[in-house]
Amino acid sequence: MSTIEDSDDRQPCPVCGESIKKSAKVCRHCGEKLTPKGESQGDSTGGLIPYKNPPALIAYYCGLFSLLACLIPIFLPLPVVAVVAGIKGLKKAKAEPQVKGQVHAWIGVIGGGLCGLVGLVTTVGIVIALLSKP
Repeated sequence: MSTIEDSDDRQPCPVCGESIKKSAKVCRHCGEKLTPKGESQGDSTGGLIPYKNPPALIAYYCGLFSLLACLIPIFLPLPVVAVVAGIKGLKKAKAEPQVKGQVHAWIGVIGGGLCGLVGLVTTVGIVIALLSKP
């Protein structure tokens, strides 16, 4: 017969549902590795790369590569993608704080916005200059 103390020390496995000790690291029934409550699984990147927030990563890289819109006098769609993906990444990071990625998303929004504006002004200026030549 089990005592009250025995039942308080046990919990169901989140995968197979069998009763296991609360301190168990691996379920003896299904072999699932368990993480104690309050502990999150580790991140091999140390949290520097928000791989769980793809829009933030897309915004970051598009924001960096949107520098091409500043350097090449052709308006590229990268700044627009950086801003849109950055906003989506910020929303995802706010809704799910464990995914992180706010800094990457902000870099995409700010970098894409500034480079897009400079690229647009440069392109318009070149078009006006070409059209005004006799």
